[in-house]
Amino acid sequence: CIRDSLESEAISLVGGRWILNGGLVGSPRLSDLIAVRLGSLSYDEQEVVHLLAIGEPIGLAELERLGGEAPVERLIRRGIVEVESDRARQPVRLAHPLFGESVREDLPPQARRRSSRRLSNALIERGLKRPRDTLVAATLRLEGGGKADADLLMRAAKEAASVYDGRSTERLAVAALEVGGGRKAELIRCRGLELQGRVAEAHQELVRLFAQASSPEDVFYTGATLAHLHAVSGHRLDLADRDVYDEMRRRLPASFASKVDAHQAETLVWAGEVSRAGTLAENALNEGVADPVAEGAAYMSACLASAHSNDPSFALTRAHEGAARAAD
Repeated sequence: CIRDSLESEAISLVGGRWILNGGLVGSPRLSDLIAVRLGSLSYDEQEVVHLLAIGEPIGLAELERLGGEAPVERLIRRGIVEVESDRARQPVRLAHPLFGESVREDLPPQARRRSSRRLSNALIERGLKRPRDTLVAATLRLEGGGKADADLLMRAAKEAASVYDGRSTERLAVAALEVGGGRKAELIRCRGLELQGRVAEAHQELVRLFAQASSPEDVFYTGATLAHLHAVSGHRLDLADRDVYDEMRRRLPASFASKVDAHQAETLVWAGEVSRAGTLAENALNEGVADPVAEGAAYMSACLASAHSNDPSFALTRAHEGAARAAD
């Protein structure tokens, strides 16, 4: 296994340490041994192994409900799977990473889709409570060929973006578009493009969407997304965000003024223009920001600007005010 991994460059020696560059490569003999061991399983046991290969770790009670108590017990006894009994959920995993790699490599498409659907349905029925549950459930639903509503896909796409997984963000957003996700799905897709380094492509699409936006909400959210792209990646395209905000103010009704100020303040913080960000944030807070997200951005920007200008007392005041508003 080690020799094959070295030859395939799956592991390499860097700076005196061995680095894993990808999955371990099993030798033909080792792969044959794994195939023999897993090939002797009953149909019910294979179904449990398929579930774990795709979705491990899975809680013991949940795995028993999906695959049956008897097959799970037999797999534990034979050392094919392991249970972390010291944890409340008692997560179950395959006993060796190579088991999972071998099963996933040989798993027929129909069996993969079936196991993915079962896992997705189980997650959704249980309730998406744990971190990444939404992302995992939506991804499994797509891989299983099942239908997913736009709301689930959009929440999953945002979750993927929050962990900087650009490829999943784009994939989930495109799926949301296909079931009526609308303008917000288009915007999160552009975020996925940006996260993958496809900045010029994201910019071209956002410019098109901004030009087409008609309702005040579409103008604001599309413009805000475009301005954010300019702030964090515009140096690659020699772009500035100010023109976008000027255009937003020109096209939006006066009721959006403080919301635009709050968003621009947050964008300026990203760009390192903290002093100007503080001025806009204070303008927004003094005028009153109806949108809670925009208000939170204004408080954050005001705190950072005050701290940056060596006024920690006022920074703490704004922090306490923001916390109190968030608790209301």
